[in-house]
Amino acid sequence: MRVTVIGASGGIGREFVRQAIEVDHEVTAVIRDSARGGAAVREWERVPVGGPGRLQVAVVDTLSPGELIGAVSGRDAVVSALGPQGRSGDQTVNSRGVRAAVMAMQEAAVTRIVAVSAAPLFTDGSLLFRAVLRRVAWALFGAHYADLERMETILRESGLDWTTVRPERLTDGAGTREPVLRVDRPAPGLSMTRADVATAILRLLPDAGSVGHPVGVGRP
Repeated sequence: MRVTVIGASGGIGREFVRQAIEVDHEVTAVIRDSARGGAAVREWERVPVGGPGRLQVAVVDTLSPGELIGAVSGRDAVVSALGPQGRSGDQTVNSRGVRAAVMAMQEAAVTRIVAVSAAPLFTDGSLLFRAVLRRVAWALFGAHYADLERMETILRESGLDWTTVRPERLTDGAGTREPVLRVDRPAPGLSMTRADVATAILRLLPDAGSVGHPVGVGRP
């Protein structure tokens, strides 16, 4: 599969690129020219691949349709692994980036997109989840979750074959490579490694049953 990853130098994006090229997908990693982007490229260069041309890096200045169209043209799918860099980071990056990606995809006639969202957008789940955890999460990160809601609205209205992944609280470290996926509802667990979120995205990209749905990602 030929996949473009937007936000490729972030925690989930870096891990997705690494896993995807390990299994011989052709990946275009979209990064902004920064120290973090350079570190990501050096990390990917150490991953054994099945042949030449499996990884391309596209450096952009802004998340705009004009800059993204070259990176998405001719691809089978797009992954958005965007996210703010901490609570002081840009809290509109998800909706702005996905809106630009959608416009570029529509122009390039690319239809499949999987975007990283978050579990607190679910309104169902256990009493503990509804009454405590979701309320606390919104109190702490409400601006980010509000932007994710805007992002998901953009996807629903796009006409594209979209899926959003909604993991629990993100952590670093090695993943299990066996994340639990739940369509339209939260998955078990209170935290999720970025590595397992990347694995979940790889599993969902070819999954027609997930099109048009949010998918909870949790621990086995």
